[in-house]
Amino acid sequence: MPAPAAEFEALLVWLYGVFARMVHNQDDARDLTHDCALKFLQQIADGAQPRKSEAMLRVMARNMAIDYYRARVKNILPMETEIKPGSVTEAEARVAPWLRSVITELPAKYRDPLTLADLDGLPQKQVADILGLTLSGTKSRIQRARRLLADKVRKFCELDFDGEGRLMACIPRESEFPECQKPKKKKAKRARELCCD
Repeated sequence: MPAPAAEFEALLVWLYGVFARMVHNQDDARDLTHDCALKFLQQIADGAQPRKSEAMLRVMARNMAIDYYRARVKNILPMETEIKPGSVTEAEARVAPWLRSVITELPAKYRDPLTLADLDGLPQKQVADILGLTLSGTKSRIQRARRLLADKVRKFCELDFDGEGRLMACIPRESEFPECQKPKKKKAKRARELCCD
């Protein structure tokens, strides 16, 4: 039986390989490996007893890679980025602030790929590497997430698109809000707040 130090060193080599495939930068992969190993050891010191260290490290690595890419996207595209006139419809500008909160309600297996690809702007191949999925599996989850998101929004709002697929209007459903001032249910109230000014 190998010594615990040798086992841990083998885990570090494996972990570095995981990060190297995810971030495509050796220095960042080393930094992430170091941070993940420290976090792993801290959890062990705090009493965590994983049945499989590799499984625990894989989950930690995936979450750290997601955070890594989110931080990079925020640095590349600051929130103050100017939107060119005509590039976003009025309806899209109105919907954008609350759409992220609706996305957080999706199951994680759909939410994470959708967030990375559509909101953070990463290529689907990179999203697949980060999440440890095949490219076709990633594409499938992103498409499914888009359908789930559209179904959630359509439950409370009628969406109107132009010929190019751009959102032109988000209108609250009358069946949910007969007077648009007095919603019947909590969910209806939230949707009314999201769709109505």
